Amino acid sequence: MLDDITLIRKYLRQESILLSNPQLRVQAASETAVQLMSRRGELLATADFTALPPSIRIRPKTDYETLLHEMLVAHHFLPQGQCEDQDLACYSYHPVPDGYSLHVTPALDFWKKWWSRYRSLTPVERGGSQTDLMLFTHRKWYPVRDVISDRGTLFIKTWVGETAHTATDQVVWLAKAEPAIAEDKTQFFFPQTPAEKAKLQQQCRPPAQSPSPATSPRSVPRREVPATAAHGGGGCPIGLRPVPAGQLHQVARYHQGKLYVQTPLGYLAVEGENLKYALVTPRA
Repeated sequence: MLDDITLIRKYLRQESILLSNPQLRVQAASETAVQLMSRRGELLATADFTALPPSIRIRPKTDYETLLHEMLVAHHFLPQGQCEDQDLACYSYHPVPDGYSLHVTPALDFWKKWWSRYRSLTPVERGGSQTDLMLFTHRKWYPVRDVISDRGTLFIKTWVGETAHTATDQVVWLAKAEPAIAEDKTQFFFPQTPAEKAKLQQQCRPPAQSPSPATSPRSVPRREVPATAAHGGGGCPIGLRPVPAGQLHQVARYHQGKLYVQTPLGYLAVEGENLKYALVTPRA
C-alpha cells in the first residue's frame, strides 16, 4: 500500500492518474486537470501537466499544505503566489540548473547568505560575470548584482531590474552548490602507508650531532621550536611528530586552490601550487 509521500511523489511525476490509499486519491477531472483529493472529498491540489510550463495549484490551510509545498519545491515546482482567479496557491515547473541548490526562504535568510559570502565581491564581480547567487524573477533565473537593506526593506538588483521585499517575504533563489567531495581533493601531506610513516618518522628524528671540542654538551644552546610548526616537505622540525589527517581537517581546509587555516582571529588563506602541509605536535 502506498504511503502519502510515495503517492504524492507519483502524482507529481505523472506516473499514474489512478492512485489511492486510505487518506488520498488521484483522479482526472478533465483532459487537462488531474486532482489530488482527500478521502473526505476535499480538493488538495489540481495540476495541468499539459501546460507550458506545467502548473499545480494547491489549496491553503489544509492538513497537507506544508507537505505539498515541500514536495513541490523538491520537484522544482516554484511558488508563484496566489492564483488570479481562485483562492489557491500557484506553482509552476522551472528546472534548476546543474550545479546549483534551490532555496525558497524568507528574504531575511537570503540577506544573511548574501551578507556572509557575497557582499565582499567587487562591483565588477557583482556584474555580468557573477552567477554564484541567482534570483527567480520574471519567470526566469537572473544573477544577483547587488543587495541593499534600507529601513526594513531589502532591495535585490538583477540584470532585469530591482525587486523590493520585507524580511518575511518569500524569495526563490539559487546558490552555487558546494562540491560534495571537496575534502577528498585536498593536497595535504600526511603518512598514509606504513612505508610513508616510517619515512616521515625517520625524517623527524633529531640529527646526530657531536659537540665541538671547545664546547661541552651542556653549553650548547637549545632552540625552542613552536609546537604548531608545519612541515613543508623538507623534513620535520626537531622534537615534533605528525598528527593524523582526521585531526588536521579540524583546523585546515583546502578549497578552490586555497588553503584555509583556522586561527583565533578567523581563517588564514594561503595560495600557491603543490601545497603540502602537515600539522605536528611536540613529542611526549
